[in-house]
Amino acid sequence: MNSAPGLRAWGCDDMNSVIDLISHTLGTAFPTKNIYTEQVTQGLAKPAFYIHQLEGVHTQEVGNRYRREYSLVVRYFSDKSDQEINADLLAMADDLTEKLETVSYDGEMLNGYDMKHEIQDGVLHFFVKLRRHVKRPETGVKMEELEIIEGVIN
Repeated sequence: MNSAPGLRAWGCDDMNSVIDLISHTLGTAFPTKNIYTEQVTQGLAKPAFYIHQLEGVHTQEVGNRYRREYSLVVRYFSDKSDQEINADLLAMADDLTEKLETVSYDGEMLNGYDMKHEIQDGVLHFFVKLRRHVKRPETGVKMEELEIIEGVIN
């Protein structure tokens, strides 16, 4: 259905598919870690990731082509002791930088950019942006013929 590399058909793109893409990437890279896409108020099993969308931007480029940008935060909850937690969180920040640089699953590939991280209260907050292009189906009737009359006007 894609008419060009990196261009998705309208309606095939939603935020859940982007979160699924990140979740699959993390699950493959870190099979022993739990992954949550919904907020857990109690009983979070560490070590764990929590994926959350911060912002989405939809911008028309040319004609029926659009650019969608997603800002996400991946929170990492370590199971290490107080003496080891900082080193574990910094190592995970490095790993996430590498793993989220290019994410791919089920024929789709997106590049992560504007990556940054911070550690607050023993939790790693890893910020990443992803971009994809989509194409809306064309509506309306296209012009079939154009008649050109040449001549000189006096």
